[in-house]
Amino acid sequence: MERVESVRCSRWNRPGRGCAPGSGILLGSLMVLCISSGLFGDPIPAAEGPSAQQGAEVMDGGSAPDEAAQERELRAEQLAEAESLVEAFPEDDNAIYLLGLVHLQLGDSESAIATFERCKAMDPDRADLFESLGEAVLIRDACDQAVEHFTRALTLEPSRFSARKKLADTLLRMGRADEVLEVLQGHGAPDPEYYRILGAAHQQLGAFAPARDAFLRAIELDPNLDDAFYGLSMVCARMGETEAAAEYRERFREIKAKGQIQGRDWRRGFSPLEATRRSVAMTNTDVGRVFLSQRRIAPAMRLWERALQLDPRNQDARWHLAFFLLQTGRASDALPHWRELCRSTPDYPRHHFHLGEALTRTGRLEEAESAFQQVIRLAPDRSEGYAGLCNLYLLQKRPGTELLPLAEKAVAIDTSPANLVLLSIAFEQYGDRKAALEAIERAVRMVPGDPKLLRRLQQLTP
Repeated sequence: MERVESVRCSRWNRPGRGCAPGSGILLGSLMVLCISSGLFGDPIPAAEGPSAQQGAEVMDGGSAPDEAAQERELRAEQLAEAESLVEAFPEDDNAIYLLGLVHLQLGDSESAIATFERCKAMDPDRADLFESLGEAVLIRDACDQAVEHFTRALTLEPSRFSARKKLADTLLRMGRADEVLEVLQGHGAPDPEYYRILGAAHQQLGAFAPARDAFLRAIELDPNLDDAFYGLSMVCARMGETEAAAEYRERFREIKAKGQIQGRDWRRGFSPLEATRRSVAMTNTDVGRVFLSQRRIAPAMRLWERALQLDPRNQDARWHLAFFLLQTGRASDALPHWRELCRSTPDYPRHHFHLGEALTRTGRLEEAESAFQQVIRLAPDRSEGYAGLCNLYLLQKRPGTELLPLAEKAVAIDTSPANLVLLSIAFEQYGDRKAALEAIERAVRMVPGDPKLLRRLQQLTP
């Protein structure tokens, strides 16, 4: 079954990320349907289920049983949601893959491997699947199989950096340092673990100078990477650099001691129940994505609301819920979510764009203007802010002299049919009917046969 793109691709990708979710159990591998609300898009049917306000609340403990019992209940819920997804879509390899990941997270490597093998029979060309298979067999110390799976993942997707690191680390554990160099060299990235593994491989082979250089690069990227300092102390000692070796060994001990103190503090403050809630929330978020890929919007929204009940900090669930609340005509319910997303990530233009949409639909036009202006400030080379502000000015019946510069800027950046329609309307408001006709003719040439464009063309044709 074809893997589909994330809805997050509809406007902007997150800075420093691809479209795939960064925090979900799918580890960025599950891509879901891209549904955009373009100017001529059909509305999505209204969703069923609890309100967005209810979904944003933290789950009330009330008279809940003890924490261990709550954990067991949540883990049962996590597995049940994944299993029910497979029951609903038994031919969807994304659903089966997600169930395998849940098994893996629950520590059931046997069931995880069996589920991944079932997924492999349906789609033998999933790089993410082979990476996960490698992780599952590695838990069982099957290093040779893990190497085979990680290698297959890289054959299918050579740019899959996470699989490359796992393959290199596994080979290093097996004492196959020469193969580690083959895997890593030529595929560098600003990643401290990459250089730590590379340094250790050179160290195993007795190439102390390149080992030192790699370890130095690792601590440059992460000044608290204790293993890199330990490796540095060892290779410097072998190279006769006794003072440097002593300095790096002392730094290693300091970081190790500090880490032990921090570890004790972390363990004292650690709540297994909270960790379980975050984990189950991530699973619900990803199960919702698979429902979305099957165009089942209502259950997807229910799962995202549940995810926010469990973990209000889950931004992926909040984003998807806010987006589809907006698309299903529930702008008032979506508005608090967009406000929260803008508060938590103030430099992210897409959130301000959707906040502007929600404010416009709820009649808060002055606030909407500020939101779209913020989009322009954050992303002046994107057309969405100019188009959003132009649409808002149309609603406010602003004169063409205010509309036209915005529409022209949007078209200069992105000559899309939607932006050309805005330009056509702006020219008409400005009093230049000929230019308005030319703009809509350009749009029709891009999307021949579109009924709304053709109606607009007919209205302007003398």
